[in-house]
Amino acid sequence: MLGKLKYIWEDNKKYFYVACILMLAGGFIGFVQADKVEKIALQMLAQLKDLVEKIGSNNDALSVFWLIFSNNVTSAVLMMVFGIALAIPPVFGMVTNGILLGYLFHKMAESGQNIVQMFIVGILPHGIFELPAVIFAAGVGIRYGLLMIRGPLAIWTEKGRSEFKADWVHALKQFPYIVVSVILMLFVAAIVESVITPALIENTIGNQIKLIPNK
Repeated sequence: MLGKLKYIWEDNKKYFYVACILMLAGGFIGFVQADKVEKIALQMLAQLKDLVEKIGSNNDALSVFWLIFSNNVTSAVLMMVFGIALAIPPVFGMVTNGILLGYLFHKMAESGQNIVQMFIVGILPHGIFELPAVIFAAGVGIRYGLLMIRGPLAIWTEKGRSEFKADWVHALKQFPYIVVSVILMLFVAAIVESVITPALIENTIGNQIKLIPNK
């Protein structure tokens, strides 16, 4: 299994790098252009409001875990599957999620909070599992999208059709391993985020955290 995953990483790493760069670019834009992207960021926060309220009002760690885990798995799998739509969903997802994170960090810094401490305590513990899983999923979705873009050009020659079919067969053979890997990473991330991260925040930052009001 580990050997197969190593091969999958080598075979797809350029797509993972693209997904990572897209998220970092979105984060940079969200941080340095917070005022200009505020409308987009607040719309995204509004979409997350129900999930945040459910998590915040639930004292049962198991229920919180399931909410986080099911939401993340659904988002990741959809990015992979709907990558066939010319890679637009995973590209859009990575950029906008980066923008949201950058915007939130800008607002925290603006209100005098220690964003380095917040990152280390509030994101890093579960992020070391969740972010690679999301980038992994987005990279696969981008690969599928680029394969679809090649389609109209490939169908005109027998060689092109043969290579196009072979590339799809090759990519789809990897899909079950990728899905299992993503789910396992998100499973661990959800455990950390529902149990460990809240305790770390409470014991280190606590009341320093300020909510960003909707406008």
